[in-house]
Amino acid sequence: MITTELFEKILIEPSKQGANQLYIVSGYATSAMAFHHLNMIQKNDKNIDINLIIGMTTQDGLSASNHRGFQQLMEEEFPNNFKCNYISSVPPVHSKIYVWCKNNKPIQCFLGSANYTQIAFLSPLRNEVMTTCSPKDGFAYFQDLIDNTISCTHTEAEKFVNIYDGVQQEESTIKYDIR
Repeated sequence: MITTELFEKILIEPSKQGANQLYIVSGYATSAMAFHHLNMIQKNDKNIDINLIIGMTTQDGLSASNHRGFQQLMEEEFPNNFKCNYISSVPPVHSKIYVWCKNNKPIQCFLGSANYTQIAFLSPLRNEVMTTCSPKDGFAYFQDLIDNTISCTHTEAEKFVNIYDGVQQEESTIKYDIR
């Protein structure tokens, strides 16, 4: 079980060991996290492709700033290294799984509680837990979901996902009435 140094252990170390593709399914994600992650990878003189599926978009939507940020990452800043898709059908996907591949072959996989956000991977204000699992099963899970997604750059993405003004709403900020 991994509870410390998640950013380094989950998102950086596999690239240092030769992995060159990362497939992510995350309930919630931020463009700031993707930008930071890609920049850190480049600082380590590595070149990886990140393929992200954001799963809770049909239920909770996505902030306009994150939507624009993901589009900018795909189209301008990292057009050859970053792809972002939103789940566009129900049910929403709350899973968090990180599958590393080397030349399209799954070699390492992590799953757990950490969304693809800076607060989950870099903040001391949140405790997260991750563990390893079957890379083959993790990659198959990602591939099973991809048909239920729409690219963040697709002209009709906003028809399937509620894009709202304001801060992205992560699960931790949702208030539940448990009376």
